[in-house]
Amino acid sequence: MNPRLSSLIVAFLLLLLPASTLARVSVPESRQIPIFLKILAYDRNLNQRAGDKIHIGVIYSDRSDPEFGENLSKVIDALSENLNVEIRGLPMTFSVLKFNTPEEFARRLKEREINIVYLTCGLRENLPDIVAVTRHLKVLTLAAEIIYLKSGVALGLHRIRGYPKIFINLKASRQEGARLSANILKLCEIVGD
Repeated sequence: MNPRLSSLIVAFLLLLLPASTLARVSVPESRQIPIFLKILAYDRNLNQRAGDKIHIGVIYSDRSDPEFGENLSKVIDALSENLNVEIRGLPMTFSVLKFNTPEEFARRLKEREINIVYLTCGLRENLPDIVAVTRHLKVLTLAAEIIYLKSGVALGLHRIRGYPKIFINLKASRQEGARLSANILKLCEIVGD
């Protein structure tokens, strides 16, 4: 079978699968973070959106669920291990934020000058509010769960045949102010509208 056709079929099937099928993070956080950081280097608008530094907000809603708490902890560890990475000449930092209300979320993103958010597990019911804020503020969204792309999150990773595959909701990424180069787009599966 044609590899491109095979990839398109996989992307289409991912969108049809029920949320419970894709609930788990299939790419370990220790691998996700370096991949996401490399993808960010292909955003032609990154320097304009970020200013003098890349500030990633790690968003969570519930640490009490063991799976969600473990995901959050692993993301924090992975980001801590990559703090020395510069992307397009910009240093990186991160903050951990609990999602409560859209208004508070927007205020905290502005106050801390966060320009990218990583959405941990357990945020599905909050995705419409989160996405509305990130699009308004031009903050790029990265997903712990590939199923989040159905709700308008821009970038996600999922393991296909044992390897991480990049999925992009191109419309969402553009609404959040990103302009990814063709060099990275040809490696991605494009999902959404």
